[in-house]
Amino acid sequence: MAPTASAWATHVELAHEVAGEPLKPGKALGLEVLPDPIGLLRLNRGVPDCVRAAARSDEFCTVVQEPGAATAWVPRRVFSKELVQSEGAEEVTPGQSWCALRIEARTPSSFSLAGPLFKTLAAGSIRARLLSVLGPEVILIPESELPAAVALLVQEGHALWPTGRLSAPVWREVSASDPVAKELAGVWSLVQREQPLGTTVAEFTDGDGPLRLQAPSGLFVELCIPRRKGHDLEEASFGGYCHVEANGRQLQYVQQRRIDFQPPQVEVPSFVVTPGDTSIEVTAVGANEFRELWARVGAAGTQE
Repeated sequence: MAPTASAWATHVELAHEVAGEPLKPGKALGLEVLPDPIGLLRLNRGVPDCVRAAARSDEFCTVVQEPGAATAWVPRRVFSKELVQSEGAEEVTPGQSWCALRIEARTPSSFSLAGPLFKTLAAGSIRARLLSVLGPEVILIPESELPAAVALLVQEGHALWPTGRLSAPVWREVSASDPVAKELAGVWSLVQREQPLGTTVAEFTDGDGPLRLQAPSGLFVELCIPRRKGHDLEEASFGGYCHVEANGRQLQYVQQRRIDFQPPQVEVPSFVVTPGDTSIEVTAVGANEFRELWARVGAAGTQE
C-alpha cells in the first residue's frame, strides 16, 4: 500500500520541528510497567478479531509490518492458542511472555530516550525490544528477565512503577502461634547502626532511636520519624508483614512492606537475625548491607 498524502505531510511536519535536547548520560527516567504480560503473534492471514478488539478497547496493541508477515503485540489474556490458529495467527515463540515498560518523558523530545536504557540492559545481557510510534516509547523485556532488568535500571537512578507489578509475596502466611515469630514479638528500640559493616553511623544510647513494633502474627511497624523540624523528607517509617524461619541459632527474616515513606527497593528486604536475651542483632542481606542492634523495650514477652 502506497503512503497517503496525510502520512507524508505528518513526516514533513516532524522533520521541521525544532529538535529537543538529547538525553544526557545519567539523567533519570520514569518507566510505567504495564499490568498485563504481552504475547507476540505472527499474522499469516490478516488481523485476527482478538487483535482488532484489543485495539478498539484501548488495550496495549501494536501491529508491525515485517518482511514476510506482520506481527502483533497484544496482552496474552485476549487470545488463546485455538483462537489465533483458527484465524491464521501463531505465537512467534510459544508460551513467551513479555513485560512492557512505557517511558514517561518529562518534556517533549525528538530524540529517542531509550538509547541509554538499552545500553544499561545490554550490559546485563537482557534481551529487549523497542516499540516506537507516535507517542511514548515502549521497551519490551521477557518476563523471566524482568527482576534482573529492574535491578539494573534502578541502579542507574531510573524509577519504575507500580511496585506491585514488579514483585509479589513469595512466602507463606505467618501463624500467630509460630514460636519463631513469637520470639521477635514485642517493642524494640534501635541502639546502633553500622553501614557498611564495622562503621558506626548512628547510636541511640538514651532510648530515643527508631522503634519497631512486632506482633506474633508477623504484622510490624517501624517508626523512623525525623528528630529535626522541617526535615519531613527524612521520614523513613514503614510497615507490613514479615516471615521468619529458624536457621540454626539464627533467624531468616523477610519483610513485605505494605507502606513505606521512602522509595521502594528492587530487592525484597531480607535479614539475618541473631537473638539474645534482651536484644537482637539484625544484618541486612543483599547489595545494601548494614547491621543494627536492637534492644527490647518493656516486658520480656508479648501476650497473645
